[in-house]
Amino acid sequence: MLSAIRLEEVKSMICVLFRNQNQIVDMKTVFFELTLNIMMRMIAGKRYYGEDVSDVEEAKRFRAIHAESFVLGGKTIIGDFIPWIKSKKMEKRLTECHLKSDSFMQYLIEEQRRKIVESDCCGEKKTNLIQVLLSLQETESGYYSDDVIKGIILVRSLIMLFDLLIIMINGVVIIIQNSQMFFIIL
Repeated sequence: MLSAIRLEEVKSMICVLFRNQNQIVDMKTVFFELTLNIMMRMIAGKRYYGEDVSDVEEAKRFRAIHAESFVLGGKTIIGDFIPWIKSKKMEKRLTECHLKSDSFMQYLIEEQRRKIVESDCCGEKKTNLIQVLLSLQETESGYYSDDVIKGIILVRSLIMLFDLLIIMINGVVIIIQNSQMFFIIL
């Protein structure tokens, strides 16, 4: 199931690259968007970058949260090293970013909960991480609260990002090493 998501996203990326073959393309952005699309399709079943975005406003919200998270994550906070020097402005920005991220994940959980209720009569297979965790919440509600699910999503997304980056780096190295064979296959 999850390998099919990777395959679809890579095919979509390659199609976009072929359509834009006469233009300069920022591959860092392309791989970043590919990674986040794969990650979010596995977690919530949705794409947030590219052409097939189902909800544009939700995608904008996701992008803004991630952009702010990456900016804040890349900053050195002096208060982490010297505790008596704290930046109230930075703490406020971090708190606001956390609240936005938390409310977005809660929105995704509620949306998937509605989808499960709507499709429960058909007995459809759970297709993403949130749906699987919500089905576990039904059977073991003491262990799988919404906060625990949000924590699992956060940790899992970090692990997925790391795994996907390693896979992509290995793929790029193989492509570079075998560039003639790669173009023959395409």
